Amino acid sequence: KTKAWNIVTLDGASLGSVMFFPRWRKFVFTPRGGTIYEAVCLRDIATFCEEQTKTWKLEVKARKNDAVTR
Repeated sequence: KTKAWNIVTLDGASLGSVMFFPRWRKFVFTPRGGTIYEAVCLRDIATFCEEQTKTWKLEVKARKNDAVTR
């Protein structure tokens, strides 16, 4: 299983969620209906998705290497 995060504003309002999308093998943002975003917020969410995808790929690679060395 992969991690998932609820993305909220500073005052606690839910904007959507970040979750793993297996077909793309990446973390993606799924916005909540009726929400709007400005450039800095979008950049922050995109950066978070990219960082989580990179971490996930490194973890998968490490697990594969562990399986090979056993």
